Amino acid sequence: MTNPKKQQITNTARDLFWKYGFRHVSIEEICEEADVRPDINPQFILYFLDKIIEICKDEYLMNLYKRPQDLIPEVTRFFFYGILSRKLSNDNL
Repeated sequence: MTNPKKQQITNTARDLFWKYGFRHVSIEEICEEADVRPDINPQFILYFLDKIIEICKDEYLMNLYKRPQDLIPEVTRFFFYGILSRKLSNDNL
């Protein structure tokens, strides 16, 4: 039997991460057009996105959130902004 909460998170994560056609345009093209740090390997970004989707399927992680809709934005913010506050991230650590 499939866990409905797990399935909803999986579907939402897949839809959000692949909505803009990551597989239809090369990651290098996306990095050139977007404000992506030049010191990050574009292939690492694709690898990490795949891992994020795997992580979102984790039963333990899903149970940390009341609703799947709460997990996806947090994972997205973590991917784009990391764990440092804006003040700390601007201090050039």
